[in-house]
Order: sequence, then C-alpha cells, then structure tokens
Amino acid sequence: MEKLPRKEIAYKALANSTAVVMEDQEKALALINEYAPEHLIIAVENEDEAIAAIYNAGSVFIGNFTPESAGDYASGTNHTLPTYGYARNYSGVSLDSFLKKITYQKITAEG
Repeated sequence: MEKLPRKEIAYKALANSTAVVMEDQEKALALINEYAPEHLIIAVENEDEAIAAIYNAGSVFIGNFTPESAGDYASGTNHTLPTYGYARNYSGVSLDSFLKKITYQKITAEG
C-alpha cells in the first residue's frame, strides 16, 4: 500500500472494510443470499455451481477478469442497483423498469 499514490484513501477504505473468510462454500453462498449484496464478485474454481446457487444479488461479476469496474464502464450492464440488502426483493434498474404492465383476468360461467 505504501507504493500507492493515494495510499491515505486506500487506508481509510480498508479501515471501513470487512473480510469474511469461510471454509464451507455452501455456508458462504447462504450468507451471500442473506446479505443480498449490491455487487458480488465470484472468483472460485467451480463458478457455474456457485452462480447457480445465488439468487439475491444486484449484479454478479464472474471470474478473475471481471472486476466491478467492468460493470461501471465496459460491460453494458446498468449500475443502478439495489443497496442495503434490497436485492432480496428488487432488481437493478433496466429497460423493464420503465414499462407499464397490466394483468388481465377473465372467468367464464364454467370456470
């Protein structure tokens, strides 16, 4: 860190950060789904298996070559994502967010 040009900022960021290390991948995925992160980077050997188990996250970045900044600047995904665990209930903003949807029901005399 001493070699970084903005090391003071990096130290402050790390002072407000937490690393959670878990030995059991199943428990780690359960924690991810409960926490419902806004951004989630998956860098594991069995990424397909891990991704299949994730159902609460705003945006998932897969593999060592897909940093969060790719979503900000390059991959074309929307960066307006649910924060504070709201990924348990909501998705990020997309074109679908601006569509009005109507549901229809019709019951017949036989029905």
